[in-house]
Amino acid sequence: MSTYTTRTFPLNNYEERMLEQDPRDPTDLMRRRSLALETAVDYRINDRHIVSALVGVSTTGFDRTLKSRMVTGNINSVLRDTIGHISRLIENNYLGWAFGIYHRGLVGKWNINTSLTYNTSAWDYKRNVSRTSGYSVDDLRRKSSDYFWGNFSAYRTLFGGKAGLDLSETLLSMDYKEKRLGTDIVLSNNSVISSTTYASLQYFPSNKLSLTANVGVFVYHNSEGDTHTTSVKPRLQANAFWRPSKKFVTQLVYSASSSSPNLIQMSGYGQFTDSLEYQSGNPSLKATTTHSVMLNLTFFSSLTLSTTFTHGDGSIYDITEAAYMNGTSGERIPYAVTIPENGHFNQWKFRINYNKRFSDRVESALAGSLTGTTARYMNYRREKWIPTADWYMIYRVAPIAMDCVLSYGIIGSSTITPQSRYWELRDGFGLALQKNFLNNRLQLSVLWSPDIHFMPGKAHTYRYSPALNTVGWSDANFRSNNMINFYIAYRLARGKKVRNYKHQTHIVE
Repeated sequence: MSTYTTRTFPLNNYEERMLEQDPRDPTDLMRRRSLALETAVDYRINDRHIVSALVGVSTTGFDRTLKSRMVTGNINSVLRDTIGHISRLIENNYLGWAFGIYHRGLVGKWNINTSLTYNTSAWDYKRNVSRTSGYSVDDLRRKSSDYFWGNFSAYRTLFGGKAGLDLSETLLSMDYKEKRLGTDIVLSNNSVISSTTYASLQYFPSNKLSLTANVGVFVYHNSEGDTHTTSVKPRLQANAFWRPSKKFVTQLVYSASSSSPNLIQMSGYGQFTDSLEYQSGNPSLKATTTHSVMLNLTFFSSLTLSTTFTHGDGSIYDITEAAYMNGTSGERIPYAVTIPENGHFNQWKFRINYNKRFSDRVESALAGSLTGTTARYMNYRREKWIPTADWYMIYRVAPIAMDCVLSYGIIGSSTITPQSRYWELRDGFGLALQKNFLNNRLQLSVLWSPDIHFMPGKAHTYRYSPALNTVGWSDANFRSNNMINFYIAYRLARGKKVRNYKHQTHIVE
């Protein structure tokens, strides 16, 4: 899907407008490859204890090219210069190793799980931005990360199985380094330590009532050079489920969770990504705490009303401000600097679901939602409300084991920051046929998405800052119009059952 934008640098009196291209000539080309090998072994010490070990190696490659043609010139004047613009990102020579040891056991009445993992990886990062006018900039780095992740949890039932107690501790220690590719010049060097401790108590005296309470703390520390940041955040959850009768069910949930910035956001390194744009990380970022309250009401097992309010304290956003550099003649030249900062986030979501079975052959369902999002940082604030809707009807042709499905949906999504708004609102019909064979072991289905719409199907982008403004749009319906999808699924006969465990190695981004 191609996005066409107009970018304005008001302090430079300069504008760039991307020219539309034939939709059959893509502007975004991406290729990705990956290979992973993993082996694990389990040893049963006795009926109460099992230990495991894991070794894994992986390699990946990524190549993405964005190309466009644009006209450039002074604001409020005729744009005369037409240039080509190419941005290419390559990540290769990636090699990652994962090692893990695990224990699952029973100590008294406690179910114990322990995981210890170590991951190390390194890869080349190569980015080039060029213009046919002669401008070109390279960003060449060698990135590496090493981290240890450990988790201990213990669970037991109480009061004759009517309650449960869960205790957990998770520790992460990570080092992330960037060097100029082919040299020993260090661009950034981050060290992160985080700890999550919590206790959970569940009480379920009957199938009509259950109560859950989680209490914990999240501690996060990041350091790079002389910059040190420490955050201590609560982790809370309360969940109440009540079903007084078959006609009514209600659920109330409150949670407070915390998360840390990712590796790129924490990096203190920055450089120009285009002629008037500079981007950097921010090692002073603090952890984010998200509070959420949800209320669900279900009537007659067919109608559900739901309301959710979410507040983010310390939410991380890319913020663009103005900065100045000296030109070749000593003049002051403004440019745009983008740095991640901690802001605030509020969101309301209202949802309704209704389903109805008219007969053994016919059933239908309708769902709708309305979501409003607000993002704030300092004096910057943006807000957007987005609706969605889904409807389908199924007709089952029992004699030939075939389902016919007609559906219609309004697809809405948005990404809101204090300085930008992206939203997409489109609709579409779908007609699907599904047939089962070989005693339901083989399933064939086909889905057609006709070119019938009641909405324009545009995706919009707006970004406003003192140094850079962006307006963009794209055709969100183009790729799905008259699309036909075929699906084949075959269920194999069950073989001999063996122990199956998922050994987590914890991927850090």
